[in-house]
Amino acid sequence: MRFELKHILVLLSCTFSTFLFGQNREEIKNSVIQQRIEFLAEEAENENIDFTTLTDDLSYYYDFPVNLNNTDREELERLNLLSPFQIAGILSYVSQYGEMKTIYELREVSSLDLNTINQIMPFVTTSSVKDDKSFNLKRAFKYGGHDIFLRYSRILEEQEGFSPIADSVLEENPNRRYLGSPERLYMRYRYQFTNQLSFGFTGDKDAGEEFFSGNNKEGFDFYSAHVFARNIGPVKQLALGDYHAQFGQGLALWSGFSFGKTPNALNAIRYGQKLRAYTSANENLFLRGAAATIELSNSITTTIFYSNKNVDANREGNDTANSDEIVFSSLQASGYHRTPGEMADKSAVNEQIMGGNVSYEKNNFHFGVTGVHYNYDGSFNRNLRLYNKFDLNDSETYNASADLNWIVGKVNFFGEAAISRNGGWAYISGAQIELDPRLEMVVINRNYQKDYHSVYARAFGESSNNQNERGTYVGGRFKVAPRLNFTGYADFYRHDWLSFRVDAPSIGADYLAQLDYSPSSYVEMYVRYRTESDRRNASSTERPVNVPVDQVKHNFRYDIDYSVSKNLSLGNRVEYTFYENGDEEPETGFLLFQDVKYNPDKSKWSFWGRMALFDVTGYNARVYAYENDVLYYFSIPAFFDRGFRWYGMLKFEPTRYLDVWAKVGQSYYSNVDEISAGLNQIDQPHKTELRLQMRIRF
Repeated sequence: MRFELKHILVLLSCTFSTFLFGQNREEIKNSVIQQRIEFLAEEAENENIDFTTLTDDLSYYYDFPVNLNNTDREELERLNLLSPFQIAGILSYVSQYGEMKTIYELREVSSLDLNTINQIMPFVTTSSVKDDKSFNLKRAFKYGGHDIFLRYSRILEEQEGFSPIADSVLEENPNRRYLGSPERLYMRYRYQFTNQLSFGFTGDKDAGEEFFSGNNKEGFDFYSAHVFARNIGPVKQLALGDYHAQFGQGLALWSGFSFGKTPNALNAIRYGQKLRAYTSANENLFLRGAAATIELSNSITTTIFYSNKNVDANREGNDTANSDEIVFSSLQASGYHRTPGEMADKSAVNEQIMGGNVSYEKNNFHFGVTGVHYNYDGSFNRNLRLYNKFDLNDSETYNASADLNWIVGKVNFFGEAAISRNGGWAYISGAQIELDPRLEMVVINRNYQKDYHSVYARAFGESSNNQNERGTYVGGRFKVAPRLNFTGYADFYRHDWLSFRVDAPSIGADYLAQLDYSPSSYVEMYVRYRTESDRRNASSTERPVNVPVDQVKHNFRYDIDYSVSKNLSLGNRVEYTFYENGDEEPETGFLLFQDVKYNPDKSKWSFWGRMALFDVTGYNARVYAYENDVLYYFSIPAFFDRGFRWYGMLKFEPTRYLDVWAKVGQSYYSNVDEISAGLNQIDQPHKTELRLQMRIRF
């Protein structure tokens, strides 16, 4: 008998550890989402990156948990919370022993530990009722839900780009001021029924862009719309409008975000989901058109896709030999259209993408072939320098690739090999190995040639363009004791050709070690050390040529989160960075913050707050820290100079159909009299952000 006294004890243990001090499923969901986003943010080091897709996935599975008795590998992969062996273990357990009677039976799956079970609990369930996953239009429109988001944000201090200016000065230099108002406005509507049907639209206006005036008489500067459906007979996925396409390990085509090197050292494998709905406000990293995944047999699917959209580009005018042909020197990715110069780059070039994928999947084996063709309606005339002489400089290119993912016993083999039109090639291969239920490791080898071209490549690597890089990555996770875990990685890489600000071939290394300790079920802490070393041109002007020198950055962090009562939880972090570059003066960074979260019993109010002190002597030693923010807004400020930062955020939920958020945050600097530069300059030592958001659900 599978469910005996020991299972009852496990159930009580899990219940205690999960719900101690009143932690509910909503709190666990928010904690998991925050943790995953912070992992990504630390590697991305970008204050404006959009993690909407990740938040959408976890929020969806919170509302519609995965039925572990009626699921498959692809659905469990979309959680982004389980390793290949944990997924295989769950599926094997259900296949061998039959349906799980309770979610706590997961404790009997040897590849799962208590921490993982607690993480996935809000997003999974067990039921003997087999969900009908086939598309039903009547049910889809009857039982789905509507979400409406309205958001207002702005910096309260006056920035240079919004300050008064003489007409004569502006006439001489039209780019000296922003065209629009300082508010950032956002709206989103989405209708969703389980994962079978989703449709909606998004509008976004950045600070400085016009709104219902000037160049944007239709309102927002950016609009996006999508329709996405699953399981319409043999059509497994159907995308109309804006969508993502993701295949293999990301060497040929991967739109949208992807995990890089993170403290979760095993999370380096890509799991291409073919097609998915696009719901973000990023103005570049998506496809616009139509796509479909069709099931040809129980094991074979084919995906065809077409995209046609205008993209931002640095337009240089018309070709002198052909006055109708557009000439552009680079593609732009900022999404900002605030000045006449930026408006001239908006939608300057038409981009067409078409291609397909054929995949064979059976049991734990996957093999796929992908082909994608890119075409731009202008002449690509890149401003070539020695370091970028091998970059794409043609208005047409294509990629072809083959990818593999195969689990054999306790080893998961994966990889992809790709080629571009000019003959440049790239490959990535690796294996994830479960040496023991307590120990997993992953080894990845990659070789991206300097002349490999792929516009939407997002494979694992040090650089973002999957070009001019060779390297080997080794990561692992070891369960030292029931409440003590070790994770770490070492990544060694080299660039065989020159790179930006590195006028010679170079090598680099990246190491991370982290210990996670939970002395009790209401206290979590970790200590982390990370060091990165590579080369960069020396800044000294005394040398007749640029000479690359070693640069090294060390990072130390201690973080603790604990529940004081069932209503109050606190968090603390201490972080120190040390940066040195050749003979230059070393730079150091120090960050200390206190977090507080207060959620009274049966109250419609919740509060989050932080007070942070920082002292950073140079920009190279800057420190990033993820902040709690309104839903679907992602705040990851960089700390440098000297001062303090605070924020407070309130959530008010008067009914189940409405929640309202308000956040105010301010950074104050004690060693400067002005902040930023150019049109973003503030002639005061402080910067204050206000954000208001309302969500309506019905």
